Amino acid sequence: MAFKGFLFDKDGTLFDTERLYMNSWMEIASERGFVLDMKGLDRMRGKGGDTLARAAEELLPGLDSQEIMMAVFHRAEEKMKTELRLMPGAKELLVWLKSNGFKTAVASSAIRRQIEENLQLCGITELIDVMVSAQDVSHGKPAPETFQKAAELLGLRPQECYAAEDSMNGLISAHTAGCYTFFVPDLNPPTEELKPYYDELQPSLLEVLKKLKEKI
Repeated sequence: MAFKGFLFDKDGTLFDTERLYMNSWMEIASERGFVLDMKGLDRMRGKGGDTLARAAEELLPGLDSQEIMMAVFHRAEEKMKTELRLMPGAKELLVWLKSNGFKTAVASSAIRRQIEENLQLCGITELIDVMVSAQDVSHGKPAPETFQKAAELLGLRPQECYAAEDSMNGLISAHTAGCYTFFVPDLNPPTEELKPYYDELQPSLLEVLKKLKEKI
């Protein structure tokens, strides 16, 4: 089957934001008397909407999950104004995809405004055709709807799309949707548990680009 689209997760895949979010979660939790360890942070990575809210309620009992989430997002947004960076190879891959006729999408659990601002800050808005945010789906990752919707907006089937992800929830979402899935680890190391959900493991988007050049 000929591939015609490429669907990108945002945090930890296109943008080096996971550390900013994780630091924000730890700071906000600490300010309210809680300590979040890496195991707790891993439970929230790659999630959004109600799924993230439930995880926050379990990890920070007694606190208003919506208030906490908004505080974290605002803290992370402030950090992004000066610290936001693209992941290695992201722009090179996007430029190559556009030059070779691929359609591109961001398929993220973030809110739309955050996606738009990240694209603008890093100067890649024109390299993305469509975006799917937490506000555009009824069931976020790990449900497949985010990637299904992204493919649909591109006028493609998921089976005609590559997808790049860095989290387990994202990999499950892309795999279940039917995409050919690249696992590009950021903070989540490769484990046996993840193997059923990706087609290729690549250390960076630069390596993904090399593989695509070999396939064409």
